[in-house]
Amino acid sequence: MFIRLIGVAVSLFLLGTSAHLVAEEEFRAAVHPLLRRFCLECHSTSEKQGELDLEQFDSLTRVKQHPGIWQRVLDQVRSREMPPKDRPQMSAQQRRTFLQWVEATLNEVALPKRATRDRSCCADCQTPTTPIRSAT
Repeated sequence: MFIRLIGVAVSLFLLGTSAHLVAEEEFRAAVHPLLRRFCLECHSTSEKQGELDLEQFDSLTRVKQHPGIWQRVLDQVRSREMPPKDRPQMSAQQRRTFLQWVEATLNEVALPKRATRDRSCCADCQTPTTPIRSAT
C-alpha cells in the first residue's frame, strides 16, 4: 500500500512538472516572441513607458510572480489599447494566442489563492469567484 502511494505521488509530481515544462515551452515559443516584437520597443528595461518593464519577463516563473502586471497587460491588449494604433499590430491568431495564454496563466495563479481564501472563510461569507473570461 505504501509503495502504491509513493508511486501515485511520484506520478502526480511528474505530471505537474510535465505540465509546467509544456507551459514554459509555450511561453518561450509563442508568447515571448510576441512580447519582443510588439511590446519591448516601448516597455523594455531601458524605456519603461508607462512605468512598465516587460523585458524582465523571460520565463513563466517570472510571469507568475507578477499577476497584477499581467492583468494590466491583458486588459490593455484585450481593449486594443496596446499595441498603439500607430505601431505594428498582432495578427488575429497572434492576438488570440497571446490573450489565451495570459488568461490561462492568470487563472492558474489565481486558483490556489482562491482555494486558500475559500477554506479560510465561513460558508456564509464566501463570495463566488469567477475565472477570467476569455476574449475569444
